[in-house]
Amino acid sequence: MQNLRLFTCMLCLTFMLFSCTKNAYKHVSLGSENQTYPLVHTVYFTLEPANSAQLIKTLESVKNIEEVHHLKIGAFTDLGDKRALKDYNVVMQMQFENIQAYEAYQSHPIHMQLKKDVKPLLKAPPATHDFMIE
Repeated sequence: MQNLRLFTCMLCLTFMLFSCTKNAYKHVSLGSENQTYPLVHTVYFTLEPANSAQLIKTLESVKNIEEVHHLKIGAFTDLGDKRALKDYNVVMQMQFENIQAYEAYQSHPIHMQLKKDVKPLLKAPPATHDFMIE
């Protein structure tokens, strides 16, 4: 039950962050905006104080990985929803063509370097949520 509640909250936060406000995120256009990629990968970050801008800038390196599509990176925006996952300061979301593309991203040198670069900015390990668009 608690996992279902957490899952619902994470989906709600993702929806609010990327659908409700134009200024809350950076959208990096990668490939055709009209094409949908079925695998969605979302990463939630909890930061040490005052690291949001630096983290967002660092995360933008992901746009140089060929397999990544529809990259969105955003800082938390408080919309007054008590269910919001306020502990996560920054969210990054991207789409992949398939699981093989996701696996290529996971082992890509840019991603491996990114993990090293962001570690000192984080208060806790990132949380992830992946789903398939049907």
